[in-house]
Parts: sequence; structure tokens; C-alpha cells
Amino acid sequence: MRERILKNKLILIALSAVLLVSCGGSGGGGSSSNAPINPGNNVSPIPKKPGVEDKINPTNPENAVNPSVPTPSKPSKPTNPTNNVKRESLEELRARMDETKVREFIFNEQNNSIENIPMDSRVLNGDKVKVGVLDGDFINKKNYLENKYRNIEILERDHNPKHSNHGELVLKALREKNKLGIIAGSIGENDDFSGREGTAVIPKLETYEKVLEKFNPNQKVKVFSQSWGVPETIGSYIWKSEEERMRAIAPGQTSNEGRKILDFYKKEVKKDTLFVWANGNTLINNQNQVVLFNDAYYQGGLPYLYPELEKGWITVVGVKKRDGNMLNKHYTDTAHLAYPGNAKWWAISADAEVIDSKGVTHRGSSFAAPRVAKAAALVAEKYDWMTADQVRQTLFTTTDRTNIDENETYIRNIVTEPDEKYGWGMLNQERALKGPGAFINIRRQYQYSPSSNNVFKADIPENKVSYFENDIFGDGGLEKLGKGTLHLTGNNSYERGSVVKEGTLEIHKIHANQINVENKGTLVLHSKTIIGYKVNSNTVIDEKEVTASNITAKNLDNKGTVKVIGTTAIIGGDYIAHLGSKTEMDFSSKVRVLGKIDMQGGAITLSSNRYTTLRETATIMEASTIQGNIANVEAQGMRKANVEVKDGKVVATLSRQNPVEYIGENAETSSKNVAENVEKVFKDLDQKVLSGTATKEELAMGATLQKMSTMGFTSATEMMSGEIYASAQALTFSQAQNVNRDLSNRLAGLDNFKNSNKDSEVWFSVLGSGGKLRRDGYASADTRVTGGQFGIDTKFNPTTTLGIAMNYSYAKANFNRYAGESKSNMVGVSFYAKQDLPYGFYTAGRLGLSNISSKVERELLTSTGDTVTGKINHHDKMLSAYVEIGKKIGWFT
Repeated sequence: MRERILKNKLILIALSAVLLVSCGGSGGGGSSSNAPINPGNNVSPIPKKPGVEDKINPTNPENAVNPSVPTPSKPSKPTNPTNNVKRESLEELRARMDETKVREFIFNEQNNSIENIPMDSRVLNGDKVKVGVLDGDFINKKNYLENKYRNIEILERDHNPKHSNHGELVLKALREKNKLGIIAGSIGENDDFSGREGTAVIPKLETYEKVLEKFNPNQKVKVFSQSWGVPETIGSYIWKSEEERMRAIAPGQTSNEGRKILDFYKKEVKKDTLFVWANGNTLINNQNQVVLFNDAYYQGGLPYLYPELEKGWITVVGVKKRDGNMLNKHYTDTAHLAYPGNAKWWAISADAEVIDSKGVTHRGSSFAAPRVAKAAALVAEKYDWMTADQVRQTLFTTTDRTNIDENETYIRNIVTEPDEKYGWGMLNQERALKGPGAFINIRRQYQYSPSSNNVFKADIPENKVSYFENDIFGDGGLEKLGKGTLHLTGNNSYERGSVVKEGTLEIHKIHANQINVENKGTLVLHSKTIIGYKVNSNTVIDEKEVTASNITAKNLDNKGTVKVIGTTAIIGGDYIAHLGSKTEMDFSSKVRVLGKIDMQGGAITLSSNRYTTLRETATIMEASTIQGNIANVEAQGMRKANVEVKDGKVVATLSRQNPVEYIGENAETSSKNVAENVEKVFKDLDQKVLSGTATKEELAMGATLQKMSTMGFTSATEMMSGEIYASAQALTFSQAQNVNRDLSNRLAGLDNFKNSNKDSEVWFSVLGSGGKLRRDGYASADTRVTGGQFGIDTKFNPTTTLGIAMNYSYAKANFNRYAGESKSNMVGVSFYAKQDLPYGFYTAGRLGLSNISSKVERELLTSTGDTVTGKINHHDKMLSAYVEIGKKIGWFT
């Protein structure tokens, strides 16, 4: 049934003309309708009073919820107007209104344009990346933790385990709503050398190295989560000796071990490893007094002493997520947890509370750190090309404001420097998973020269597509590297603009400043694109307050390729197309340049998603003035193009090319025949377009053919030729011929049987042949026929012999190019006789009936230009008769 439907689709094609190709002879030809076809069917327990951790030490996790990272909406392919409808030109608008109103007019046109802004549709939950966790103890509950988290690997060790649930609570915070892989290393001891049990952690280089070995080497950014540290401020170590510093890095061990660990940190930071630390809590001194910290603990603050660590370091400040009607603030009911102080440049705040399996709330920056480590790992999974420093920048520039009322309508933190109490602000994982929020300097070492470190270099590999969905601000800029694609889908106010050095950058909304496209780069402008907008670079553009009056003169400088999608993109300044550059326009697209167009020898390439008739014109670019010259004009597909500059407009003329001319003189005869018939179809379709009677299906099919390259159209003609159907019949006759010849040979040998003393005789024979179906200009095929037959001969009287025979044969032909494959099975029965006549004459004859099952497989072209395999079964009956009269001439016969 499916094959019959497919066959019917071939026959009931939506084009009004029929593409016919005929050929004869053994090469087999025939006729068939073969235009493109449309293929078928597509309660938390009531918390008790929290206990405050006095030292940052490890804990124990709860089962994570079924992980799910915030899932972006499924991106829809941008939809654009399909027709370049007649609209007033800039010249016409300026003739009847002032410049302010002109801008308002075209801005309103853009607002009314139809184009969906794409979003990243991937659903990521962390199962492709791992996080290393160094904490007190994971050994005592090893089986429990492995059963609970599944994707966890707990390293063995052979010395004193630490009896604490700190590591378990850290895992609980880390695995909230995700499936991150975990590599857990236990570094706790039962004695902290002060007489209190279960409080010491002793990190060793060996543990770090074992954890590192368990990471997949293809995971670029490797995240370590560490909720411990020496409870002394980093600032106090500025005056201490190197020996004391090294001992503090490896407490309880030698300074040499500390030096090894520091060297490990330095080496791995260069390799994009990211170390996330708890910033610190409070301390109870010998007088039982609470000691507050206005500076980070030693481990979290290390880049203050060793600046080369900064690009791979984050210290996490623990804050209360909600306190009455206030959000994201330091604790006031009890002592606040440690401020970042000198470590503010690499500090971020996060929720400091976690509830254990008994309903007890635990508080400390120990539980804020794994939440940031989790967010870092998820960002690194989504943007797997980012460096560790770019992951940090993404986290730091997408935070929420701190210490705000819950009724605040705007909670995003817009800052260019961190503060000493909260660092860069409150972690917002959902926003971070939409890419960076600002292009600014985030490094302390460039504090007084931020322009040295405020360009974000997006090095996206080939075949990778990424989306930055936040509104990006800042005094920096963007540099697009790598052969992949980056979409900017927000309103971006960053000051230094964008440079497209390689790959593709797609702009979907406002880009406030200049864009430079270098020779290996491609820029795509969409319907909502505005290049040039007056705004403070350190503020976020409020889409509700965007006005036409703020569109300003910022240039687009093209030395590579600029593509335009849609009809309402706006360039506020000049468009400069350098020698060797390309401007690629769909015939239905248009861009308005409020400055001038300077064509310094750049080329224009025209394409179209619509069917093109004999001649169409449209304005594709317009500006206040146009200068220079256009090097050449190219048309994609089966079209011819020309452009001319007049009255500040670039006017394009597009016409369809004759398919016969397009396919070229060297094409095969069958392809030329198809091309001639396609031209007949196009002529008919041209008339329908003029009369307004063309259907969507007809226009879509015509456009599909016109978009094809010469090579693609040549292949399409081979698919559309249909010559295999006639050739399949030729194969069937060849098959019958083999059977007839074999039976004729049997008739010729009946004299031997007549002269014997037998009344009847049973016989059988095997037959086979190989050959070639061929005719110049058409597809050829190698053929193979095999089979056999058996029969019974009977003497009816001395001069008459009768017989019956059964036969079976199988034939196959494989055609070159796209003509296809044919198979045939034949089963038949034959009645035959020979009668001797006087004077040496005789007559012989045969009457046969055969049933033939043929199967043809070939590639078919859909209306979208794709190929599908068509399978057609055909059943035939063939009646054959044969009569022979002859004379025996002595020994000769």
C-alpha cells in the first residue's frame, strides 16, 4: 500500500506539466511523471534552629531531585516575511518628513516585523561533566552515597577516616536538581591537634592528583569544590613568611607539601581548572567569643598573594536567601559569615543553608560553595568551549542584587566592580546558563587598566552553535573566533562593539556599537537588528524604553561576509564593503542604512527562497548616499542577477535561467530532455503567477528546483528522468528471450527423442546470461539473468511429438547515476509440439503463458529538495506464441 501511495504521488504531481523523457533500444527509455514530490508523514520538615559552623569543614548529602537544568524554550527557526513588499524608500520618507520622524517610521516598521528570536533548545542536566569534591569523609557511608547518587566515584584511602557528615551535606547542596558526576576525595582526620574530635582536614597533593585523573580529558573546565580552609584572614598573610604560607596551604603537614600543592594549583589553573572555595564563617576563640571575619579565609583568598591563580579561583560568600521580606543578605539574627574583603574580585554570594535528613538546618559558606561549583560545571557543560575564566565571568556578570526587598521589580545586579561584603552579587544559575551578562574586566590585576582585559573572546569550534541570551552591558567588547556560530539574542549595550574574526556572529536585536567583520568572518543581520544605539554602556537596555531617537551612527565595516535575513534591519551609521567582501542578500530581504553605503569593490550575492519568474526587481539596500562600485553580482541557483545604484538605493533584478542553458552543453541527453520539460513547467508556472492561480505547492516545487546548484540540478534530472521504467520492460523481454531460446533448442533436438524407443522423456535445463543495457546519453545498466526449466516430451504418433514445460527465471539490472535498480521474477508454462510432414518438411510451435513480478527502486526528489527511495512493484502476464516451418536437408539438419 505504501509503495502504491508513493507511486500515486509520482503520478499526481502538483505541477501542471508532465516531465517526459523517452528513449528506445536496448538502452531502455520510456516516459514518466517525475517532478518533485511532497513526501508523506512528522515539605520540608519544620526546621529547627540552625547551628552555625565555626569552622569550614566537610558534611553529608540528601538525595537529589530528578535533575533538570533550566530548560530554554525550543528555538524556532526565524520566520521572516517572504515578500519584499512595496514600501516607501528613505528618499521618499525624507521628502515628506524630518529625520526624527523618518527614524520613528522605520523603527515602527521593524517593531511590526515578524521574526521569532531563537533560544537554545538543549536540555542539559550535568550528566556529561564531573565535579571533584575534596572534603572530610565519604568512606564511612560509601555504599549509601553510591546508591543515592549513582554517578559518584568515591576514592579509597588507607588512613583515619573522619567521622563527620559535613561532606554528605556538601554533596546534597551540589546535587540539587542535576545529575552532575562526582569524584569524591576524603581528606578529613579525627584529630585537629587541639583535642577536639572530627574537625581537621589535611589536603594532600596525592588526593588532588587522584581526583584529577578521574576527569574525562575532554572536559575542558574541571571544577573542584572545596568547603574548608584555614580560619585566618588572607590579609594577615601578607606579612607572613613563605614557610608559614606553605604550611597553611597543607595544614598538619610540611611546608614542602604545601609548596607542591601550590605548584599544582598554578599548573592546573593554566589548564582551565577552576577551584571553588568556601569563603569562611565565624570562629569561637579561647574566651568563647565569636570572632567575625571581614576578609576571606586563607584558601579562598590565595590569589591575593599569588595573582596568577585568580583566573581559576572563586571564593563563595554564604548569605541568607530570604530573611523576612528581604532577600540575599548577610545574617543579622546571628553573626554574619565571612565577608570576602581582599578577595572580593573573585567572590560571589550564594545560599548558605542546607537541611539534613532529620530536618535540621545547617548554615555555612561550606554549603554555598558547592552551589557555585554546580553552576560553574553546568555553564561549562553548556558552553563547552569556554575557558575557566570565561565561566567565572559568566557567573560574576549574571548575579542578582543583594540586600533587597522582595517587592523589588528589578533584581539583576548591574555592577562593573565587586564589593567587599558580597563580591559580585548573588548567584543566579538560571541567568548564568544564558551566557555572560557583561563584557568587563573581572580580574583584580587589571583593576586600574580594565581596557586590557575587557574583550570577551568567544572561540567557538566548527559545527558548534551557541546562544548568548542575556542583555550584555559593559565597557568591553566581543571578539568572535573559531568557525562555529554565536547568536546574540538580547539588547546589547557594551561599548567596544564586536569584531568577527572567524566563523559566524548573528545579531537578533540591538547592537549599540560598531561591528567589524574580518575576511574569514560572517555576520548575519536579522529583522530586529539595530546597529548603533545611544545608551550608557554600563546599563542594561530596557526593551520597553527603546526609542527611534536613540538610534545612532555606528558603522558596519565588512571585509568578510554580511548576510541579511528579513526586511527591516537597520544600520545607524555607514556600511562599508571592502574589496573582496561579500554582501549576501535574499531577494526578499532589505537593509536600511541611515548613513552612507560605501561599496569599495565588494560583491553582492543574491538568493531567493521563492520561485523566480522571468523578471523581478526589488530594492535590497538603501542609504542617504551610495558611493564606490560593486565588483560583481552573483545569483545562487538557476537565476540571473543584476544590480544598479540609483537615488540612494541598490535595486536588484532577478530572473530565472532556462534549465537547458543552466545544465550546460555537456550534460547527458536524458538530462537535457528533462531540463527541456522543466522549462515547459516553468513557462506554465510563470503564467499562473501572473494570473494569480499558482498554488503554494507549485511555487514551493519551482523554488526547490531553482535553488539547486548546477551539479545538484544535474543529479535531480537523473532522478526525474524515469528511464528505468522503460528499461525495466526491456529487461523483462530479455528475460523472456532467454526462456524462448532455451525452449527452441529443445524443439530442435526432438528428432533424437523421436528416433529412440522411448514413449516419453523428462528433461531439464539451466539458463543464464549477462549483458548490458546501454544507449548514448542515457543511464546504462549491467544485467544478469539466471533460471531454468524442465519438461516432459511424449510421442503422440510416429510423426507427432507433444510436450509441456515449466520455467522460472530471475533478472536484475543495476543502473548507473540515479536511474535506480530493477529486479524481475518470471514463472511460466509452455506447450509445444513438432509435426513431421511429407518430403522432409516439418512444423514446430510453442504457446506460452508467463507471470512476471517486477520491482523498481529509484531515488525520488521531494518538494524540499531532499531525496527519498521509491519502490514500485508491477505484475504482468505475457502470452507468447511461436511457429516454425522447415525442411530437413540431409545431414545438415
